[in-house]
Amino acid sequence: ATLDPADDSPASDVILQLPAQELAKLGIVSNKGLVVVGAVVGLLFQRSWWTDQETALEGYLETAPQWLEGFTSRPALSVVLSLLVVAILAVVLLRLFSVAWFLVQLYGFTLRQQKEDLRAEYGLFNKISRNIPTPRIQTLVTTESPLHRWFGRQSVELRTVGGGGGDLDIGLEGAAPKAKSQWLAPMVPTQRVPELVTQVLPEVEIGGLAWEPLAPRAWRRLFKRGLIVVALLTVPATLLFGVWAVAFALPATAAAYVHSRLTIKHTGYSLTPWGVVFKTGWWDRTMKIVRYAKIQTVSQGENPFDRRNGMASVKVDTAGAEKGGHTIDIRYLERDTAIDVARRL
Repeated sequence: ATLDPADDSPASDVILQLPAQELAKLGIVSNKGLVVVGAVVGLLFQRSWWTDQETALEGYLETAPQWLEGFTSRPALSVVLSLLVVAILAVVLLRLFSVAWFLVQLYGFTLRQQKEDLRAEYGLFNKISRNIPTPRIQTLVTTESPLHRWFGRQSVELRTVGGGGGDLDIGLEGAAPKAKSQWLAPMVPTQRVPELVTQVLPEVEIGGLAWEPLAPRAWRRLFKRGLIVVALLTVPATLLFGVWAVAFALPATAAAYVHSRLTIKHTGYSLTPWGVVFKTGWWDRTMKIVRYAKIQTVSQGENPFDRRNGMASVKVDTAGAEKGGHTIDIRYLERDTAIDVARRL
């Protein structure tokens, strides 16, 4: 991302501009290409394209070169190679479609500060301009996938209440009717995120946060859940494929252990002078930022498994919280810690 302003705007007004190469990176790290692929597949099925291609493939195999006949005469090898080629092509095409999607939708993305409002302008064919009142911002959410980290980038969303939908809306599944999730920065260098957040909300400072961990035994509960999943998959596999299917349980158990350890390691919360911050996830990482002034409800609860382990959870909601979920859900806290956190909030 670049801070260079447009020629017709004061430098102090422009918070963020995204050149085409940043949108291309956004396309690579996202899965918007599935939307395009779904539309294309539906069109091809309607035009009987698959039948025509199958006939063409059969004709090609009949006149296949000598070297290819060796592969086609070995069914197992042929299937493996075919699946490998299809998988590689699918990944490449999905990313290309995703890049094209974002280049069209968010071309020229520019975010400006106008008094208490944010103004976002974007679009290649349809030029869109939207105003986002900062007093309506309920939550800021940063996301970071492995591909984000490879590029040294993060994506930042803001969730507001009120106002109509639009092309900038992310449209999170399960969001309440009046809750809108919109891009604040579709792609931004990781080191710029604290500065960007402070520019939008001056009282919020997320640099150098002191993170509080979950209960030390929390990873065991996640590991037990993973073992249950492994058992549910291994038993029917053994009945279908024989005793050799038990070998699946060894790497699956190791994966469940690593997942539980890393998940707890990368989960934490911070109670700051201005609000609460919660981070979670080790593969896809998410951080949620909520100011105290925007908190609507705070609840502390225990399910039967929590009571057995001496733990509890703390849930924080803002206006327009997600249906079936919570804005922030801090699980696997020691019971005394959870009571204290809920009281402080």
